Amino acid sequence: MKRSIISFLLFLVMQIIGTGIAILFVIMPKMSQLETLSIQNIQSLYSDNMISITVWGLIISSIMTFLILWALKYVKPNDLTRQVPCKILLISIPMVFSVMMVLNIFNTVIQLPDLMAEQFKAMTGSIWGFVAIAILAPIMEEVIFRKIMIDEFKQSTKKAWIAILISSILFGIVHLNPAQIPFAFLAGIFFGWMYIQTGSILPSVVGHIVNNSFAFLDMKFGWTDSGEQASLSDPTTIVTATAFAIIAAALIYFTVKYYKNNNQEQL
Repeated sequence: MKRSIISFLLFLVMQIIGTGIAILFVIMPKMSQLETLSIQNIQSLYSDNMISITVWGLIISSIMTFLILWALKYVKPNDLTRQVPCKILLISIPMVFSVMMVLNIFNTVIQLPDLMAEQFKAMTGSIWGFVAIAILAPIMEEVIFRKIMIDEFKQSTKKAWIAILISSILFGIVHLNPAQIPFAFLAGIFFGWMYIQTGSILPSVVGHIVNNSFAFLDMKFGWTDSGEQASLSDPTTIVTATAFAIIAAALIYFTVKYYKNNNQEQL
């Protein structure tokens, strides 16, 4: 489990280092504009630029993490482009969207506190926020929590479902925000299944990007913000969740049947 531990710790450490580098590039040039170099003024400057620091910290940490993992030979660029049948890649988009809509409804119903809501909302004001949240984060997370961890845990436990469960627990925990943890855990199980089923992280990367892109745009434009809390006693919530669950189940069935007929490894 050496690679999994190193990759997980690297993921966390690079977040800190990336933020530190972002502070230098964002804050340092503006410090000369301060009338007096006091702790209070520096804190105020940091607060005013916190979103830019967060965005650039995510971008820098994602790129640095991938480059280090590549240098360590834990991952190769072709891991992201391993051939997957076009039909599977295409149906992965509506399949992921349907599953994520069901999970989002569930997440809304349980009403856990969202400690990052305002920060995420502010990050939608920049194209670089989209790059960080919807592109780089999904790629990096799939490489670590699916490709590296599941491969290694599966090899050591000889059970794919155990490997998926362990990686999903870690994936949920690393999000820290209570409102995201259950969603991330369940999404991790689904993305893990996709990886085991297809033998490639490309479908889960595409799916993860679709999910984060929708979440980013939804936060920016408020598409699903009706002002009302979802409830299982609400017929609209039940009908919506059921419809998306049926679509997801049908597409999952098609995927399983496709690989079964083609003698591919299944979970």
